[in-house]
Amino acid sequence: MLILTVVRRLTAPLAVPFFAKTAARVWGEDTARRLEELREVVSILETGLGVKSHRLKISNGSLIGFYASLLTGELRTAPRSQFGLIAEDAAGASIQFGKGQFTVEEGTDAPRVGAVLYVKSYATATWPTGRP
Repeated sequence: MLILTVVRRLTAPLAVPFFAKTAARVWGEDTARRLEELREVVSILETGLGVKSHRLKISNGSLIGFYASLLTGELRTAPRSQFGLIAEDAAGASIQFGKGQFTVEEGTDAPRVGAVLYVKSYATATWPTGRP
């Protein structure tokens, strides 16, 4: 099974006006435009790879199950609790962090060990420093 995640990142922060109606219109227009861009990218991937995609949903448990699989490594559906948070529904595992590694102990059939190699946050824009 191949899982590809398409994420559309904002290139610059969106200025939100102070008036509620105007803000809702601006956010709505921006959201509609970003959704159309995502649909176009997914369509290109479907055509290029010859596959059919499907959207993960909370209602059928596929989205929560995907989030949980990032911790456990086991892809299966997970129901959404009525009054809980999505993070609580997805994080049914206990993680122990050590020096350069982590262990997922609960929520899986057997303990799983992993390592964090590098995490970096990229700026939305960069500027030359003027150094040679």
